[in-house]
Amino acid sequence: MGNVVQAKLTDEQVHCFREQGFLNVGRITTDEELTWLRDVCDAIVKRKIGYTPAELTTVHIIDRCAFRALATVFSPESIVPALKGTIFFGNALQTVSRLLEVEESCLIGEWRLVCKLAHGGETSWHQDAVYRQNAMQHPLPHRGATIWMPLDLATQESGCLHYLSGSHWGEVRPHYFQDGHVIAGNVDPSPAVVCPTSAGEAMVHHCRTLHYAGPNRTDRPRRALQVICRVSNEGKDE
Repeated sequence: MGNVVQAKLTDEQVHCFREQGFLNVGRITTDEELTWLRDVCDAIVKRKIGYTPAELTTVHIIDRCAFRALATVFSPESIVPALKGTIFFGNALQTVSRLLEVEESCLIGEWRLVCKLAHGGETSWHQDAVYRQNAMQHPLPHRGATIWMPLDLATQESGCLHYLSGSHWGEVRPHYFQDGHVIAGNVDPSPAVVCPTSAGEAMVHHCRTLHYAGPNRTDRPRRALQVICRVSNEGKDE
């Protein structure tokens, strides 16, 4: 779709990711594909609950359970298989392959569509690895990374990502469950790095990097796609 955008990381960027556990990799898709992805996102959300994210801004009777169901759509590529052929997905795999030093064929990518509604709440501090640990029911080496690409401008006001630099060097922290989400305990957010991100750019973070997304204080939804990658020969996949 449109001119090809290829994500090519410099040695300096790779070093930065390995030191701090996160990185803005820059533009990862085309304008044309970005427009298409927004339409796909809206169509999937409408299929799920009957409204697009923008339409929900004008709907005043929304219970909290409905909001939580909207926040994350698992496996959107099963609804729209063409997502797997996008420039975005190809660049996501290429980026994680370089950062983790593995072949792309060794990566398993799990898709998520995340929509933070206008005036939606925060996403608490957590490490993505805890989801994998819970699913496998035993500790794992947790080699993995997540590509996160907003479809709308992500600012501190609309709920961009915050990271704790170097937090990926430690173990997976204890987390607790609340309202269907995992939350890391005893996190000091004061040294967090705030990462505003333009639509079509991507953040990548290690699966052990502590991160957080603030509330959306704007009158517009903040939509994002993410691909959660792990190395396929971990744990039970060996």
